[in-house]
Amino acid sequence: MRVVTTKESTYVGRCIYCGETQGQLTEEHISPFGLNGLITLLAASCPECNKATSRIEDYVLRRMWGAARAEMGYRTRHKKGASDLYPLTVIQDGTKNIREVQLNDALKIIELPIFKYPAILDGRAIADNMECISKDQFVLVEQREDLAKRLGVDEVCVPDCDPDIFARFVAKCSYGYAIERYGIEAFDSVYVCSAILGRTKDIGQWVGSPDTRELPVRKTPMSGGFRILPNNDVIVRIKLFPRFDGAEYIVVVGKMKQFHADQYRLIKDKREAMTQYPTPSRYKEVGTALSTAASGGTCREICR
Repeated sequence: MRVVTTKESTYVGRCIYCGETQGQLTEEHISPFGLNGLITLLAASCPECNKATSRIEDYVLRRMWGAARAEMGYRTRHKKGASDLYPLTVIQDGTKNIREVQLNDALKIIELPIFKYPAILDGRAIADNMECISKDQFVLVEQREDLAKRLGVDEVCVPDCDPDIFARFVAKCSYGYAIERYGIEAFDSVYVCSAILGRTKDIGQWVGSPDTRELPVRKTPMSGGFRILPNNDVIVRIKLFPRFDGAEYIVVVGKMKQFHADQYRLIKDKREAMTQYPTPSRYKEVGTALSTAASGGTCREICR
């Protein structure tokens, strides 16, 4: 298990979304800065794509989770005192209105939409818009009913949640993790970029929710795992707010080149074999077998 506690950066040298290599390329946070993200890709986003992805993060991190993030002490790019007010939607006498309130009076809530399985994996036709079939809600400090009573209103509403924008946020984070782990040159094609940038309406093809939660509870805003399918498609599984056992998402990022997929499978086989045969003599035997396989030979039974 990899736990990141200090900033780690990987140089890319081109926009990971459009492939641009000229002009000013900016740093790309994998786990967002606003979630205390420490892993970055250097020179990895052109100005145009950076604007598009920044709008996605702004929507999720500020409009959906702004007050909750402030309550939990997550970082912000705004100077202290520059954004002390938070929007709060209330209903009073049948009229809905939005107030700007101090943090103490804000609804501090984490809402995580839950989707169907990625359409590419279950073969169904996709709709133009993401369908939210359920939600995880984690309310911090004060429940909605208690806050409404204290403020003297009929109802306090949860912040708006656009499923499409949220799915693009999940895809952006997952794609960044895949590039940091495997390298951009490892991919034969990337599926999610056009959807992340909002140029296509097929985000539901690549992003969805699994039936089970597998990643552990941890004190971190985000955790993830990786899998290479037999057809070389790369899946990233991420869990948001593991401390609350939050929702998990599956993203089919793209297709890995055959050579790279084969090498990662060899590494996986080697790890499994060494777990099964932990003695020093068997380490040497496993290493020899895998070296033969890597050079074009046949991997022996011990490695299967």
